[in-house]
Parts: sequence; structure tokens; C-alpha cells
Amino acid sequence: MPERITKTLFAKVDSIFIINRALTALGMAFWSLLAADQSVNLPLVRWLLGLFVLHLVVFYLLSRWKKFSRVWLFQGTLFCDLAFITTLVHATGGLESDFYLFYYLAIAFGAFYHKLRFGLLLATFATAFYVTANLPALEGALFGNLGIRVFFFWFCAVGVGVVARYLKASEERLLRALDTLNERTSELERSQAQLETMYETSRALGEIHNMEEVLDEVLNIARRVMGYPACSVMLLNAKNDRLFLKARLELGEKKTYKDSPVVELEGIIGQVVKTGRPERVFDTELDPRWVPGLRGARSQMVVPMVARGAVIGVLAAESPKVGGFLDKDQKTFSILANSAAMALENAVMHKQMEEMSIVDPLTGVYNYRYFAAKLDDELRRSRRYRQPVSLIMIDIDYFKKTNDRHGHQAGNVVLRELVRVIQRCIRDTDVLVRYGGEEFAVILPQTDKRDAFIIGERIRAMVAETVFGGMGGIPEMHATVSVGITTHPDNGYAEQEIVRVADQALYRAKGSGRNLVCAL
Repeated sequence: MPERITKTLFAKVDSIFIINRALTALGMAFWSLLAADQSVNLPLVRWLLGLFVLHLVVFYLLSRWKKFSRVWLFQGTLFCDLAFITTLVHATGGLESDFYLFYYLAIAFGAFYHKLRFGLLLATFATAFYVTANLPALEGALFGNLGIRVFFFWFCAVGVGVVARYLKASEERLLRALDTLNERTSELERSQAQLETMYETSRALGEIHNMEEVLDEVLNIARRVMGYPACSVMLLNAKNDRLFLKARLELGEKKTYKDSPVVELEGIIGQVVKTGRPERVFDTELDPRWVPGLRGARSQMVVPMVARGAVIGVLAAESPKVGGFLDKDQKTFSILANSAAMALENAVMHKQMEEMSIVDPLTGVYNYRYFAAKLDDELRRSRRYRQPVSLIMIDIDYFKKTNDRHGHQAGNVVLRELVRVIQRCIRDTDVLVRYGGEEFAVILPQTDKRDAFIIGERIRAMVAETVFGGMGGIPEMHATVSVGITTHPDNGYAEQEIVRVADQALYRAKGSGRNLVCAL
């Protein structure tokens, strides 16, 4: 069974052990070459040295075998060392030999790396081996050199074991502190990276001028940057008494709503709207403020969307985990909410400005700028699907006389009411524009010459029957219109000439006596 790897500040045990034993073998070999003492049994020493080198090789090979227990290997080797040291002491003079010092090395190593209890066990065996090896010289030596040396066996075991225990306890505390520091550092780095990403994406939000694209990007950020499984974007209505769900992310799927569901100002959502402060539900089963959304949600976070000092909506996120949202999540989510609020406000203003640029302020219908782009679109569609498109040009007869007789204010009333008359005569798919002055145009998609003439005649007849003005000090007035019609490609002209041909038909109607419909 593979052993559990524990972190440590100390060097690897096997490396120190092998280096120590290799140096011991070299020292012994050098000593055996120089030894001249007659009391030394050199053949036995050299035989021990060879056996020691062989044991070192076996130890090295077994230490590289991952399936073999290293604890057992080290402990077994230390017991072999005691036997080796005892034999060496016996071969080099017994009580007079200085090689008893190797006992201290073995005991210290065992007590340090294998705890105090094992160090005491080694001291016990070392005492037994050393005393046994010196039995002939035991008389008078028990309280002499032998007793002192044995005493230090135990002193070494206890001293090193206690120091090792203290060092290992300090090491564990230091490692835990380092692990905590690494976790905090990693968390700070992740938070910093998330914040940087959030600021970048929030800045990108400000460059989007379409509300649907803003909503889509907000959900993308919630999913991609924050990793939230569920997120909702809700905006207040004009009366600030209810919310409308505009977009929602749930389990990776995004959805935007054209017919926005109504969300009442209840629970945590209503609290956030009223106070303008973010709130969190730690456990949905224990907090009655939770507003159900994600199936299986166990925690919720709601932050206000504030633009120009006013709450315009909320962002809500849900998690299947209890306590799934922390303070840092709330701060980051609030950054997204404020950026989204400004982006949505800008999108609304951009839409209003865009509408102002293509809508005639007097009559409320599209102006020439929109007409040119829309006509190009319809002509392309006509060419692609091989369907006709018709254009009606309408001009008020003798409109200058109306202005001269009744004033420009009365003329404006005629223009506005004429638009309402024309709108009652055309279809929802038709496009009415103010072409300029008292002239209007109607684009009729998928309409042939016959149907276009019917619509043009309907407009002319209804205008002739209508009484304009009569309220607010404006006198009752009558008006007629001349109508010119052309249909592409039935008219045989190039598509870029459709306006010119319709104008030509209009002027033919005027030249033929006005209050007429002419088609070319």
C-alpha cells in the first residue's frame, strides 16, 4: 500500500540516511587501512565493512521501491545498525573502543525521525547489546565508563525525542500557517483576477447600446466570470411598484423576455428595492424572505441596480449550496449590477435618441432618413424572394392656401390628423413616413399594383370625407390629396428609380386635376 506523503520543512530522511551511512562506510574503510592496534580484529572489521556496504546497497534499492514501507525499512535498518555497532565494538577492543559513539548516532536518528518511544526502544536494545558485548569487563565498569555511556544512551533518546516532538509540533503549526497563507494568497489572487475581469467586462458593457445585448452580456458575465448557476435581471416599471423579469440564466441556459413576467415587490427582492442595499439568504429553508426561483436553490443573493442615484431594478443570483454567497461575491455582484444599470440606462437613452433621429416630431411617424433605409431593405427582400413591393406618394392639395388662410398652426393640425386618417387605411405591415413638407409616402411590402391602387384610392376617399380641425380655436377645414403609385418590378423600371416613378405618378395626378390616384 502506498504511504501517505506528509509535508515537512526538513530534508528527506532517506537522503540524509544514505549520505550518513555512505560517509560512515568511507570512514571505516579509511580507518581499517591505517589501523595498527594489535587488539583490533581487522579481518572481522573488513568483513563487517563489506556487509555494511552490501546492506547500504540493499537499503537504497528498497527505498526506491514505492510498495515497500519506508517506516519499516528505516526501523529495521536501525536495529541492524545496533547489531553492526555491537560487533564492531567487540572487534575493536570492547570497552576501550570508541565506536560506541555510533550508538548515539543511531539512537538520535531514531528518536528524531521516529518519535521518542522508538528512540527509547533503541536505547534499550543498545544498552542490552553494549552490556552483553562487554560482559568480561563488567566488574567495576558498571558505574564507570560503561554506566556513563549507557546513561547517555537514554539521555540522548529522551533529549532528542523531546526536541524532535517540539520541532515537529512547531513545524506543523508553521505548515498550517503557511497553508492558510497560501490559501488566502490564492483567494486574493483569484479575487483580484475576478475584479479585474469584472471591471473590464463592465467597461465593455458601457459600449453596448442595445438593451437585449446588454441583458445577454450581463448573463454571460454571471455565468462565465462569476460561475453562478442562476441569475435574473429585473427592472422596475415607471410607477416603481413592481418589477418585470427581463432576462434569466438558469443552469447554463439564457432567456430574454419580450412579454416580461411580473415580479411583485415581496421578500428579499422587495426589501432590496425599498432599501437600496444588497441582501443575502444564507439558507432558503430557514429564511422566509426567499423568493423561489431556481429549483433546489439553498441560498440567494439580491443586489440593487442603481443609476443616477435611483434604484431601477435588481440582480438576483441563486445557488444550490447553503451559504453559497460570501462578502466578496456580494461586492463583485454589486459592481456588475451598477455597471449593468448604467448600461441599460444608456441603452434606453440611445434608443430614444435613435427614435428621435428617425421620427418626425410633429406627426409622430417616421421621417425621410428612416424611409430611405427601409425602402432599400424592402427592395432587397423583393429581389431575394421575387415578390412585389409598392410605393405610394401622397401630397396635400393646395396646402399652402390652408396655411395662408388659417395659419401654420391650423396647417399642423391638418398634417397630424391626416396621418391618423392614412394609418386607418393601411395595414400593420405597411410603413408610413413623412417624406417632406406636406408630402407623405407609404411603403407596401408584398403588394402588387392592383392592391396598392385599392389602398391609395381608400386613402384619397377617406381624406376627402374627413373634416379637419374644429377644436381648440382651429376652424373646420376640408382637404384633398393627390396620390401617385408605382410597383416594382411590375413598372419595368430599375429598383433605384422607384421613388422617381412614384413622384412622376403623383405629379401626373396633380396635373390631371388633383384629388386623384395615378399609378405607373
